[in-house]
Amino acid sequence: MSARRALPQARLHFGSGFASNTARSAARTATIRSAPRPSMLAVPAARRSLATSASSAAARQESMFTARNGLFLTAFTATMAGMTAYFLNLQRRKNLVMDALMFQIRTNPTLRAELGDNIDLAGWGWISGEINQMKGLVDIAFDVTGSTGKVATVEVKMQRFPHDPLKWQTVDYFVSTKDKSWNGYVDDDEGQLVLKGGL
Repeated sequence: MSARRALPQARLHFGSGFASNTARSAARTATIRSAPRPSMLAVPAARRSLATSASSAAARQESMFTARNGLFLTAFTATMAGMTAYFLNLQRRKNLVMDALMFQIRTNPTLRAELGDNIDLAGWGWISGEINQMKGLVDIAFDVTGSTGKVATVEVKMQRFPHDPLKWQTVDYFVSTKDKSWNGYVDDDEGQLVLKGGL
């Protein structure tokens, strides 16, 4: 009888041990579940931060590249414009019409008395206006100076004779210094510059 009574007690003892093991397992599970887990939102946020930094750096590089291109384009345009103006002015200076005008000015007694000898273009020798031999039109202005140091501004408008392409008719010829001015014309027979005024 004692052996039979001990058996249920053993079973009860085994049952209590199983229950305690189950309780410990449940406690561990609860501990694992209650432990803080890393947020899944942290990774996308970090990726977004890196993407934003990369896009900002790319935008800065693009703006710097655009600024450099703008400066280069401005410098290139200014250089080309300057070179074009220089060559156009050089063509005007080497024109046969300009050679004839300078000869008339150098041999004019009034201007020789006013400007002195060695009369030539003043400064950089810039000639503004147009010399169009195809259309037979001249409309220019330029400064001349001589040994006296005085500067005279010459404004000339001429047109070519319709039936004689080698002759030019003076439409307007005006010469002025700081304190004097003359109206002039070119004598058709002698080809000399005739000035009137000087007041």
